[in-house]
Amino acid sequence: MSGFVTPIIAILAVIVSLLPVASHWRARNFVILGLALWIVIGNINIFVNRIIWMSNAENSAPIWCDFSVKLMSMASFSLPCSSLLISSKLYDIASLKYSKKTTEEKRRQLILELFCITVLPIIYSLLTLVSQGHRFNIVYGRGCEPAVYFSSVSIVIDYGIPVLICISSLIYSVLSLRHFFIHKKDFDAVLSKSGSGISTKKFIRMISFALIDLLINFPILLAAFALEISYMKVLPYTSWNFVHRRFSDVWIYPRVAISNTRFKHFLIMTSFATWSQCMMGFVFFFMFGLGADMKTDYIRSFNSLKGMLRVNKEKQVQKSEDGNLHSLENASNIAIINQQYLPIQISSLFNHQIST
Repeated sequence: MSGFVTPIIAILAVIVSLLPVASHWRARNFVILGLALWIVIGNINIFVNRIIWMSNAENSAPIWCDFSVKLMSMASFSLPCSSLLISSKLYDIASLKYSKKTTEEKRRQLILELFCITVLPIIYSLLTLVSQGHRFNIVYGRGCEPAVYFSSVSIVIDYGIPVLICISSLIYSVLSLRHFFIHKKDFDAVLSKSGSGISTKKFIRMISFALIDLLINFPILLAAFALEISYMKVLPYTSWNFVHRRFSDVWIYPRVAISNTRFKHFLIMTSFATWSQCMMGFVFFFMFGLGADMKTDYIRSFNSLKGMLRVNKEKQVQKSEDGNLHSLENASNIAIINQQYLPIQISSLFNHQIST
């Protein structure tokens, strides 16, 4: 039963992350939409891996694993990257550096946001190939896992870049809060002057999400690095050919292997990443899915769904009534025909008896 807990939590995180999407799509808030996208992708990835490899460690879906390990890299990069976009924008607004933008400036900002949300995670996932020693690992009960050649290069790529993004986001978030408290009394006027369309409540929700993301993922990232540096030897990165000489290998870790005490640090690291990904789905919903405008959307959607179900039910009832009416008409027609032909049949039978 315990094997079902993680996939159930992951799919619930997917569902709650999708609930606020419609409202943010109408507002064309692409940073929030990108955040939702990667939370959903990350949790679907977890769900699929845990379902397929719940009770085995077979290399049954190699193509999926190739994609899966890269999706993990993209999701782990995109969350702090999205938080950095949010916190930097909030800093510009709170520090009075944000001003109403022209159509051309809005277009450039949109291109930059889309680039950071979609293209940068792909570039980062390709960059991880530099420190990928073999194709992938398959772990019993967990599924596909990245194969990292632990060296100074992998430390920079897998830990250095995300840590740098987290620190940058933390600085922007702290400065945003500082300006918020400085202008607290007239902060509504500050937001109105910026022309950003963000209310004080929305500002607080967005900065809260950025800070919660940092409070969850930054310590986990540091803890994972501490565990890895404690249990793993830093290998020399002599050359690309040396590191990738057996790149096509797939390492299998069956149940016996993961029960080994030496393997526990790896299980802890992967558990950190998994549960932080699931947790961010619920944090996203609590921050962006419980506002007054969201509740209005939910009520409207519920009423629309209820109306659709009522229409379908009425159509079924009408179809049933039409069918019954058609049956009654057929029965009436048969009765009329019988009434018309019965006297003739009786007369024919009577005449036949007389002639006999």
